[in-house]
Amino acid sequence: MAPFEIQRLDDHTLRIVGELDMHTSQRLDVAIGEMLGADGDLIIDMSEVPFMDSSGIHVLLDAAWAMGDHRRLVIRRPSSFVARVLEVSGLAPPPPNFALAIEWADGAVPHRDGPGAVYRLAALVNASLDAARRSRRLTRDALVLVERARAARADATAIRAAMEPRRPAA
Repeated sequence: MAPFEIQRLDDHTLRIVGELDMHTSQRLDVAIGEMLGADGDLIIDMSEVPFMDSSGIHVLLDAAWAMGDHRRLVIRRPSSFVARVLEVSGLAPPPPNFALAIEWADGAVPHRDGPGAVYRLAALVNASLDAARRSRRLTRDALVLVERARAARADATAIRAAMEPRRPAA
C-alpha cells in the first residue's frame, strides 16, 4: 500500500496522494475542515489516488454540503479509479444545484454507464412521467374551463334575449 499524504498547495488547494479509505479518510476530513473558512472554491487534486472507498465519498459529500451557496468543492483530475467510483455513485456528473464540480484530466471522458447512469436515467424517466401527468391534468382542466366558458356564453345570450323588449308582431 502506498503511503497516504495530503499536500496543502495553497489556501484553496489540496493534493491527495495514496489510497483514500476508512483508515485515511478522517485525515482528509480534518484537512478539509481547516480550509472551509477560506473564501472561494476548495480544490482537491485526486490524480494520485489509486483507490477510494465509500468513506472517501462520505468525506467529499460532507465537504460539498458544507461549502455554502456561493462556493464549490472541485475535484480536480480524478484518477481513473476515482472517476469510476464517482460515476457509479451517481456523482459524475454532479447533480444539479449541488456544490460539487469535477475537472477531468485532459482528454478524459467520464463513463456513461454503470449504476450511476442507471440512477440518472431513472430520474429523467420519472421527471418525464411527472411532466406528462401534469400536462394531462392541465389539458383536462383547460377542457373544463372551455366547457364552462361555453355554458356562460349560452347563459349570457339567453339573458340578453330575455332582456330585449318584445316587439309587437305586425
